[in-house]
Order: sequence, then C-alpha cells, then structure tokens
Amino acid sequence: PTEIVLKPEKSNILLLEDDKGVSSVVSHFISEEHFHPLQAFTIKEAIGLFQENYQSMAAVIVDSELPDGKGSDAVELLQKMEIDLQVKVPFLSLSGNAIHIQRALYKD
Repeated sequence: PTEIVLKPEKSNILLLEDDKGVSSVVSHFISEEHFHPLQAFTIKEAIGLFQENYQSMAAVIVDSELPDGKGSDAVELLQKMEIDLQVKVPFLSLSGNAIHIQRALYKD
C-alpha cells in the first residue's frame, strides 16, 4: 500500500460525494484528523472549491459516480487544473465502502 503524507500547512480536504449522508460521515472523520472538509456534491462545485482553495488543499477525495459525471472525469479535470496552478495534491477515489488511493502526494 502507498502511504500518503499530508503537509501540515495544507488544511483543506476537498470531498466530492453526492450522497449527503456519506459526505457528512466522511467530513466528520476529516475534521477529527484536524483538517477542514470542503464538501462538493457535483463536479462543478468541486471545480469552484478547488480554484478558491488550491493553495491550502491537502487532498481530494472523489466518489466514483456523481450526478454530473464520473469520478474519473472529475479527477482528470482537477489534475489539469493542478498542472495549470502548479500545485501537487493527492487524489483518492471513494467507491461504496472502500477508499482506494489513486495517487500519492509528491514529496518536495
């Protein structure tokens, strides 16, 4: 398994999950780890939150199926933004009850 090391100066975790119940539970666990969850329920919302908060983004967690597209589409769009904004953020894929690491955080 790949270990993800989150940088302490990056306090936000973007959670893209359309199920409000699941989003609430995952957000609770994020908060318990002293990170600030940014909840998005659509890809469009996630893009806006990423643009507004990319400098303090510790990670992005993405559901596999969303109302406005697939999670893989969202990851692709956000990774393009990541390149344009010159930031490196780990992406995790959320599917059902399991979280799979898509890409680990780059170390400086």
